[in-house]
Amino acid sequence: MQTVRIRRVTVAGVQNDLVLTVPLTSRIEGLQKLIYDELEVYPSEQKLYYGGKELIPDHLVTDYKIKNGDVIQLLVRHFTCNVEESESDDSTECANLTSTASNYYRTGDAIDVVYSELGAWFEAKVVKIFVDQSLERVGEEDLIFQVVMDRNERTAPINVKFNEIRPRARYIYETAELRAGMMVLVNYNIQKPRERGYWYDLTITRVDGDVVEGNLILGNNHEGVNNCVIQFADEVMKIEPARPLTDRVEATGDIPLRKLPLYCDKCKDVTSKNCKECSCNICGKKNCIDKLIICDECEYTYHLFCLNPPLLEVPSDPEWYCPDCKTDESEIVRAGEKLKRIEGKNWIKKCKDQMRNYILKNHFGPVFGIEVGTCWTSRPQLCEIHGTSSTDIHYNEYHGVYSIILNGNNESDVDNGEEFYYTLLDGRSGSDRQTITLQVSSQLPTRMIK
Repeated sequence: MQTVRIRRVTVAGVQNDLVLTVPLTSRIEGLQKLIYDELEVYPSEQKLYYGGKELIPDHLVTDYKIKNGDVIQLLVRHFTCNVEESESDDSTECANLTSTASNYYRTGDAIDVVYSELGAWFEAKVVKIFVDQSLERVGEEDLIFQVVMDRNERTAPINVKFNEIRPRARYIYETAELRAGMMVLVNYNIQKPRERGYWYDLTITRVDGDVVEGNLILGNNHEGVNNCVIQFADEVMKIEPARPLTDRVEATGDIPLRKLPLYCDKCKDVTSKNCKECSCNICGKKNCIDKLIICDECEYTYHLFCLNPPLLEVPSDPEWYCPDCKTDESEIVRAGEKLKRIEGKNWIKKCKDQMRNYILKNHFGPVFGIEVGTCWTSRPQLCEIHGTSSTDIHYNEYHGVYSIILNGNNESDVDNGEEFYYTLLDGRSGSDRQTITLQVSSQLPTRMIK
């Protein structure tokens, strides 16, 4: 038996690890069942990653060399399906679903739905209500609500549970009505508190004139950000509780959509203005939305017919890369494959060439596209994210340290996730970097950050 930590990182960086004990002979699908027992996330909605690789359900835990206490990352995705198409659908979840009714919601109801990855609430409408026929006893918490987002009804509907939706907020409080202890819906930007952001639940801790302060609540996990001063205190809204249909008082009039941050700072979301940032990266036109495809690397969108050569239809491959981001197929590590090495005498030159293309010089902070907990088997694989191919530390003595390689050559190196202990290169005698020698405690660092 060994323990593993299941980590789901929120937008605010809050980490609550789920510690599970897993038999060494267990398969990944067994691990998914344990996660379902604790988090109530269906195996079909789980994507697990370790060491930069997606874990395949029918593989053994030992196939990925997962060690005791290691972190496995969990990405939750909601599946969608149509009851009418379930006969031709291979998914067991879809095949077991049938239409039903709820005691609290009808199809067409205006609701707020929580987006689990952000912990924020968005406007949507209920389009269908399902139930799993395989369940012996069914309550409201077992129903599946298929909803479509109000801001773009052409996007695919998503399936959510009863505790992930609630009646649409419509009442805006006067500041004089607010009191400490109230839970309300507010607009807040976690990264830039003075700018407009998304809509979150907030427990008010202080009201002083026009100043409203409280603790932000991210979704149903109740992770939070404390001591948030609300910039838009005149837009604080009442959270509407779910009521049985028999007790509902029907509201009159349409509810206007709440204000959100601009999707595109360049064109200011002006639909008549061409923009290569938020539409086709080649022509910039905002037409033919159904013909747009997103690159999985740069995340820019492209019209199928603007590509050279043009594509006749969306590729069936789950991953697609634009011509600027397309990688050599021999270097791609697919799900279930082992990590690959870059062979040959010219790997240092190749690293330098790739560094010029992929990373910003002197970059601080998270690296785009690299998940927390990712590890590599060789230094050449780091050439896209580490700014030097010759040393473990990439730094500037006047600016600071940009990145450090923890390579396991020092027994005192410890990575605790939020903090780590690192032994400097000067801590070992000898100049041969390929040989592990005894540590020397009498040496002192000779280069310091100024």
